[in-house]
Amino acid sequence: SIFSSLASAGTASGYVLAVIVGLNSVIAFGYYGRFIRVMWMDEAPDGDRTPIKVPASLSFALIITVAVTLVWGVFPGALTHFTDHVTLFSLLR
Repeated sequence: SIFSSLASAGTASGYVLAVIVGLNSVIAFGYYGRFIRVMWMDEAPDGDRTPIKVPASLSFALIITVAVTLVWGVFPGALTHFTDHVTLFSLLR
């Protein structure tokens, strides 16, 4: 854990940093907790519920982006191999 490694450092700066990290975590929980409460616990407001029309070009761009992200997330070695070759090619030019 980050907190235990900072505290086990035994230095004053480690303790100060652990306190700062703890306070930041509490502030972030309070900030994002409000959004979570509103999204999950409050009633949905009555209003316009018509579906949003997404242009075909945006749908295509999103599909390509998701596909590339998934492929490179599942096969990160392919990305590394590709970037190695691009780097070597650019250095040899």
